[in-house]
Amino acid sequence: MSFASESPWREAVESRMLRIALGNSKRISGYWDPQQRDCAGFVRFLYREALSGNAELWTNREAKKVSYVGADELVAYNFEFLSSNVHDPNLRTGDLFVYYSDKKMIGDSWHLMVLLKGQNEVSERAMLAYHSGAADESETLKKVWLKDLESTSVTEWRPQIQNPSFRGVYRWKGWKNGPRKHLFKSGAVK
Repeated sequence: MSFASESPWREAVESRMLRIALGNSKRISGYWDPQQRDCAGFVRFLYREALSGNAELWTNREAKKVSYVGADELVAYNFEFLSSNVHDPNLRTGDLFVYYSDKKMIGDSWHLMVLLKGQNEVSERAMLAYHSGAADESETLKKVWLKDLESTSVTEWRPQIQNPSFRGVYRWKGWKNGPRKHLFKSGAVK
């Protein structure tokens, strides 16, 4: 699978994603709509903020650019499968660990975690961030080291091919296009 070559633009966006995610793990931003605080909402918020605020970043099932899609459309129309190997050296900040279970209620069947790793970090130093969807005092952005997730006692979240809920690692299709001026506000990452 071929993706856009390395670029200062992408590295800058990934660096912003890392800062935004870590900052929100301490205190959730007021810019993140409280009605969208779940795992897919975190992905939408993180990409929008890292790409300087463009709201209509997502493609829906009608192939229209919109500001909101659920987890199913987010994965199906905006990301593409990259690997089942969570130690693939090509994994980068912003890649999604995707989980799906048809045994759960529709609103709870998807779960998304965003990979966070510094430039040139090995997978053992990778971290994942996600929102649990909780709408109470536990409503915080969670972080977990990849190595800890792989050995968690809650097997449904283990990112392993043997886990039927783990669907693999996916990458945003927008990286292929590189920077597009209409994605950015003036003075933002270019």
